[in-house]
Amino acid sequence: LALAELQSVGGACAASGNWAAMETLVTESFQDPACLAASFVSPEGGESSAGLFMDMAALDGAYQEILKHEQEPLVEALLSASLRCVEVMMAAAKEQKATGKVSASAKYGFAGVPCIRAIVALLANPELLERVDEEAQNLLEQSCRLLCVVPSPARAKLCGWLASPTCEETRFQNLLRGLQQFVTLSVFQAPDHSAGALEGVIAAVRTMALFHEANVRLVEAKYEFGAKAPQTPPSATAADAHTAGGGGGGGGGGG
Repeated sequence: LALAELQSVGGACAASGNWAAMETLVTESFQDPACLAASFVSPEGGESSAGLFMDMAALDGAYQEILKHEQEPLVEALLSASLRCVEVMMAAAKEQKATGKVSASAKYGFAGVPCIRAIVALLANPELLERVDEEAQNLLEQSCRLLCVVPSPARAKLCGWLASPTCEETRFQNLLRGLQQFVTLSVFQAPDHSAGALEGVIAAVRTMALFHEANVRLVEAKYEFGAKAPQTPPSATAADAHTAGGGGGGGGGGG
């Protein structure tokens, strides 16, 4: 998927008033993790994005191109396709955990960079964090559940990206606030506070732990020349750790 393609199709649909082609493009692109993993690639800057080679400006531009038309069916198509993408990756991750391999039907093995590139692409969706309706919150929950079952190297790769310059401070903070909001709403709306009723909350908290780890990496990097790093209180949240990181915690751009 390319930003130019979205701009071309979106412009044609806006001129005709028929959004079928745009909905098809969005659906086919965002439901396929292999497509997302191969899109928005930057040939340079691998080091600044923890080896993911993500072109975040192009990715953000793609979402803006989809959302600027203010077509609710288009947004719904985006969220529905993104959820199917997460489900495909979830199935692949569970299969790999059970059998030690990914089936031949999967275009990518979801054990490392391709998996995380697709997940980062999905997490960049501003609607995921700004909407509090059931569909958007379910997508966020399932994304957190996915991060709980992907192999450890994939989670480590995401943590590295969170601590990289490509994940800017504002993006880091917005993602963290979205997770905190999800936890608050889920606890408030839960029928009871049993472990079963709060599985989504547990997954979100485990995801937030990756943000805390990213902050710890940045704090340690600041003191890599021998100074003693300050100790973060055990009760501190990931947001507290960000503050401990000197205000630049979430993205290496601020670190």
